[in-house]
Amino acid sequence: MRYAANGGGIERGLKDASKQKYRNYGVTGVERLENNTFGQAIPTQYDKAKKENPDIKTIVMTGGGNDLLMLAAGDAMKKIDEVGVRLDKLWKQMATDGVKDVLYIEYSEGGSNGPNVRYGIEKVKPVCESQTGLRCHFMLSDPIIHMQ
Repeated sequence: MRYAANGGGIERGLKDASKQKYRNYGVTGVERLENNTFGQAIPTQYDKAKKENPDIKTIVMTGGGNDLLMLAAGDAMKKIDEVGVRLDKLWKQMATDGVKDVLYIEYSEGGSNGPNVRYGIEKVKPVCESQTGLRCHFMLSDPIIHMQ
């Protein structure tokens, strides 16, 4: 299945493929893993979800993309390093809360963002794979996006 951003993407694909109910706490355009001008961040989205249902077992997520996709290489690398540290902290908290699985979907390497995304893969994938309190599944999106 192929879906365009801001009208489909992960949310639409999950709904169509799984035929399961799930809650969506994602907010398009969120920047940073800490609060910003939108007043949203991934940890606050998780806090809201946990408040509404403290028995979360599986989380499907991306994270940090809007911060790094348009940054110059040096700035993006620093930001990606920060994203990796914050994701490690968030995933450890999720494990403490009883989450069993996190599916982390990486951004596409296509276009001018390729170097930033490749650096993100290099930094975030090992953080995901090192988790011991939950199963963290790191998924590259390009093989799926480019399916014919």
